[in-house]
Amino acid sequence: MSALMRFRLLTNAVIGLFVGALFAAILPVSAAAKSQSGGVVDPSAVLGFGARAGAMGNAFTALADDATAVYWNPAALDQNRRKEFFGQYSQAFFDNTSYNMLAYKHPLGRMGTLGGGLILEGVQDLTKRDINAGNIGTFNVSKMNLMFSYGKQVTGGFYLGTSL
Repeated sequence: MSALMRFRLLTNAVIGLFVGALFAAILPVSAAAKSQSGGVVDPSAVLGFGARAGAMGNAFTALADDATAVYWNPAALDQNRRKEFFGQYSQAFFDNTSYNMLAYKHPLGRMGTLGGGLILEGVQDLTKRDINAGNIGTFNVSKMNLMFSYGKQVTGGFYLGTSL
């Protein structure tokens, strides 16, 4: 291996580790900002995103190489270096649950791949009850997640990535 190839490999590894350490430093802040669910199940946590992932029973973490990797596995963003846009609108037929996602990934050449995603989900017409379990109307629950992701191939089959 030539000196130039070793230098490039070392440079890529250092950049990947630096970006990973930067996001690891920010991770506790995002974990502290996470809200409680209040007993409402997140549809995206149960159902996931993308037809390919759904067809695989959501066993998609290792294969996520499209724009949905911002949700499944941000390290995989850099597996295929092409621009991609993903959109999904889902309204569950069995209740008033909706979950939607927009995602985009953009390769940066040797610097890795950036991605971003927006998840909108909600449940409508939940029954509101008083302290005596009496019905006092309905209410809606909704949430929005904004994700920024980065993935980079460090060596042959080793990728690093993170989402914020």
